[in-house]
Amino acid sequence: MPLGCGTLDAMAAPPRRLSPAERRRRRTRTLALVVAIALVATLAVPLAALAAPGQTASQSTPSQGPASQAPAGSAPRTAPEAEEVRDALGTTDAHEVWMWTTAFLRGEASALDDPLESADQWVAATEGGTRTAWRDPDEGRVVLAGWDDDAELGQALRELAPEDRLVTDEGEWLVLRPDGTVSAVLPERVGDAPTGPVTLEEFQSERSARWEAVLADAQDGDGEGMAGGGAGASADEDGRPGTLRSVVPWAVGAALLLTGTALAVRARREHREPPVGAAPRTVRR
Repeated sequence: MPLGCGTLDAMAAPPRRLSPAERRRRRTRTLALVVAIALVATLAVPLAALAAPGQTASQSTPSQGPASQAPAGSAPRTAPEAEEVRDALGTTDAHEVWMWTTAFLRGEASALDDPLESADQWVAATEGGTRTAWRDPDEGRVVLAGWDDDAELGQALRELAPEDRLVTDEGEWLVLRPDGTVSAVLPERVGDAPTGPVTLEEFQSERSARWEAVLADAQDGDGEGMAGGGAGASADEDGRPGTLRSVVPWAVGAALLLTGTALAVRARREHREPPVGAAPRTVRR
């Protein structure tokens, strides 16, 4: 036999056919890899949503300090801001608009010393109505937002003292006075808000009860509730939408569907392939 014939014969030999057990092991490993990739892909979205929670109302603007130590309600916080408000509204006699902090709405006693945060809006009375300005986040400055012909509201704004705080609350206009009392700017228009002066403690007790009732309805309902007075899906304990609870079932369902599809494909292939050494199937025509 010439030198090198054995090597050539070995190279020309056909590859060894895998046994059924070996093929099953390889398919099982491949299937496990596919399922793992599917699980990671489907769970990536809800896990990312959980890692990046939404911003709460109390984080939207910096705290302005206790109501008794805060600047006057008609005075913007900085000189450049005062110029922007004057340019937008055409007057320096504007009231800054405030809103209740999330801690205050939850009924936390510590929030009584710091119940408000700025809404980054200003309202001024005009002849026969009001004008509103707001801080445009795109432009980064105070601009005119709009105006109306609400002469009654305009007159009520003129009667507010400079140190009064104008508060917006679920569409109602309230005023927090330096003595710690809360009342409606227009008592004849109020809904759930108090008409006459009440203490801040009394108002917080009533307002936090409405807050908790709204959250309870959102969590016990069909997911279409309100959290913190705004529309949205069911909320977690901190007022954020229950992102993980709503997305995970869909992700798990998608993973199970992919797993079932892979198992069906595997079963079909094993059914069609004959065992090693078996005679080929004859198809009758």
